[in-house]
Amino acid sequence: METKKGVSYHEKLNGVEDITSLFERSYTNLNSPKLVILAPVRCESYYKQGKYDSELSKKIESGYKELLSFLESNLLIDKVAVVVTPVQTVGKAVEFNDIEDKEGELKFMFVKTGAEYNPQDSEQPLRYILRFALSKQVKKSWGWFNWLAGLLNKDKKLKAAVDTFVKESKNTGGFKVIQGHNLLDI
Repeated sequence: METKKGVSYHEKLNGVEDITSLFERSYTNLNSPKLVILAPVRCESYYKQGKYDSELSKKIESGYKELLSFLESNLLIDKVAVVVTPVQTVGKAVEFNDIEDKEGELKFMFVKTGAEYNPQDSEQPLRYILRFALSKQVKKSWGWFNWLAGLLNKDKKLKAAVDTFVKESKNTGGFKVIQGHNLLDI
């Protein structure tokens, strides 16, 4: 869907060119591994229609094509993990209905469904952040992490809880590791 000026709503609302430019400036001389999380929010309509794997993924990949192309470059492919973690923030209590474009201003129309507020998958970005951080620390020996690792080895229940939390990172149903699987391995 496009505005009257031919700019997609996605480009206008999310500042895709600005985001891509920011990453290009920030990641040009990257020295340490990084995690990029693409977390579409309020994506309930894709789940309701069963289009989370096909349509949502395609929209993300086409909408951020330039950014993803930059991150997949030879300079960054081994240094950057990219994941997609959709979050259903309004949890079926509100559904997207339409977009109005009045004089260049976008107005989103939502309908209350009467369903109970029930957000879904809001913890998934945190799971990926934890996976990335733990993977990075396991591969390097840093002072505070040695203390934590020692604690985990002593406390089997805590270690099991961390393992379970990290392993429950979703990778189907719209969730996807685009690149950098090795940066997420623990």
